[in-house]
Amino acid sequence: MSRLSVNEFPQGAFSDEIVLKPNDFTGTTAAAETIEYAIPAGTAIVGCGVNVVTPFSGASLSAVSLDVGDATVDADGYIDAMNIFTGGDTFAYNSGDLLDGTTSNFLLKTAADTIDILVTPSGDGLADATAGEVKISFALVRLG
Repeated sequence: MSRLSVNEFPQGAFSDEIVLKPNDFTGTTAAAETIEYAIPAGTAIVGCGVNVVTPFSGASLSAVSLDVGDATVDADGYIDAMNIFTGGDTFAYNSGDLLDGTTSNFLLKTAADTIDILVTPSGDGLADATAGEVKISFALVRLG
């Protein structure tokens, strides 16, 4: 999890990113796992993009879905039900209601909080996957 440097962050692009791989998970049974990305007070979330570098697969996995959002407002408000399993989606951008214009185009957090990344497998746990790499990028405007 890292904030991009000034040299890596062109104006209008993503400011933060997190890369998820099988070793980031602990579950060995088919149960959803949440990864949290901390954001400070006074942050506006204006964009979220996902790049499936390598789909999750292996062991007895039969499906893996990804939701990104705010657990207290809309758990899939930034990215909604993305298939990150073999044969699934490669890219997604602002597909949740909080960023796609359905209910809003951004979310302002006045208190420190987290962006919640929910990964839900079927058939096996995420820690048992033998492949998988997903890059999740955020466009955050830090007002504070």
